[in-house]
Amino acid sequence: MPIREVTLRFEVPEVYRLVLRTERDGTIREARAEGEFVSRQVGRLVSDRYRDPHKALYVVERLCGACSHAHTLAFASAVERALSLDIPPRAGAIRTLTAELERIQSHLFSLSETATIAGGHDLARPVWAAWQQVTALLAEITGNRIHYGINCIGGLARDLSPTAPRMAQEILASLGESLRPLRGEFERAAGRRLAGLGVWRSPGQELPGTGPNQRASGSARDVRRERPYLLYRELPLAVPVRDEGDSLARVSVRLEELLVSYALIDELLASLPEGAIRAEGSETATVSTVATSMSVEAPRGEDRHEVTLASDGEISSLAIRVPTEDSIVGLAAALVGVREADARLVVASFDLCMSCLGGT
Repeated sequence: MPIREVTLRFEVPEVYRLVLRTERDGTIREARAEGEFVSRQVGRLVSDRYRDPHKALYVVERLCGACSHAHTLAFASAVERALSLDIPPRAGAIRTLTAELERIQSHLFSLSETATIAGGHDLARPVWAAWQQVTALLAEITGNRIHYGINCIGGLARDLSPTAPRMAQEILASLGESLRPLRGEFERAAGRRLAGLGVWRSPGQELPGTGPNQRASGSARDVRRERPYLLYRELPLAVPVRDEGDSLARVSVRLEELLVSYALIDELLASLPEGAIRAEGSETATVSTVATSMSVEAPRGEDRHEVTLASDGEISSLAIRVPTEDSIVGLAAALVGVREADARLVVASFDLCMSCLGGT
């Protein structure tokens, strides 16, 4: 059987490549992901050159454009644990709100890619229209469209503008009208192409990590439910789960999560607490615990930051574990039995983040 090396057009080949063993008819019989050829080593960069946690936050945020809030949230929360800082309720609510908006934005980007590769160009247009709406909502809440710059050690860098809640409610109403029909449109336009394609299941075994890919394969794990943080202790969180493990299931879970996040955002906007946005003494807090960690449920799954502080409050080490490290294992398994022509579509359904994987 010939061995072919395939570099997909939306991959970063310096980060990883897929090596496929195919039969003459193009069916993939073996797949493996070879990676870590290049890494930005953000953890080492922080511990070597940006040891002040307040400055390191700006570096951590640039690990990724699609989940920058998740990274700064995990990092800031880990440092706050080390400094024994409790952020104010308003800061917690706005952090939670931004996390769910980021989840919608990220999922829509992934779904538009899957729709395009599946040949559903008419389907990709309403997905992009919804992406523009949620991006406008993020800009209204945080002041920025991509790298939001809203988190700081001890809470938030800035508060909402006086008009932001009202403007956000107006955009949210329009966004809801765009999100609700997407699931039916996806199933009609691409359901047959996606069903049964790229199956990843592990009967009787726990799948690695969390995230939509694992929840599409029968795992109900979600950091927001297992180890609740921010306002997730109080919010009614539904966790969509499917057990087919195919590309359609991965798409369906993300489509359902859009509506779950929308409902959470609606509730958060309606009940934002007043008050301070930053913990008192956050600039002068001293270290109470040297080594801490924090996990958050990023759009793709568990994002964990492990931070060690020196006695002077500066960072001695930073290790980051991103969700793509778990999902890329499933991708190699899911490609077996798939025709080489459909490999790109399977990869798109996994929504791997090469920026995160190549940054740690």
